Amino acid sequence: MDNTGGLVKIYVCPVSNISDSGQIIDQERLIQVNFILDSAKRKCTRKDDKNGEYYDLKIECTVARSDKDNFYTELLLNNFVVITSDSNNITRIDGTRNEPLRYEIESDTGEEFEDLNCVKLKFSRKLRFPSPLISL
Repeated sequence: MDNTGGLVKIYVCPVSNISDSGQIIDQERLIQVNFILDSAKRKCTRKDDKNGEYYDLKIECTVARSDKDNFYTELLLNNFVVITSDSNNITRIDGTRNEPLRYEIESDTGEEFEDLNCVKLKFSRKLRFPSPLISL
């Protein structure tokens, strides 16, 4: 059977909007990332190191360049968690108040269409626990 679970939604949520128990306080404060369809992927791999097991999380997507580029740059100034939903209707919350995700922007100045018109957003973190399932 084919995997039909590609990401269909990504939200950024400030850690100030996460309760001590890990719940979203106000869904109105979720910020949807408008990514190019089929460009988003989420990978979470269980690994071990000298401190024990951890979960190596990586979320990537491509967004169109626009006059809102500063919006994504401003995200760098905040601590946040990321909520992802896939086409199998599985929604996860990645990161916690104490373990917010890291964020980077990758943009190229090449001559390819994607280089000129798109920006890659990358979210990552080594988490102590697997990301829980939630419902929005």
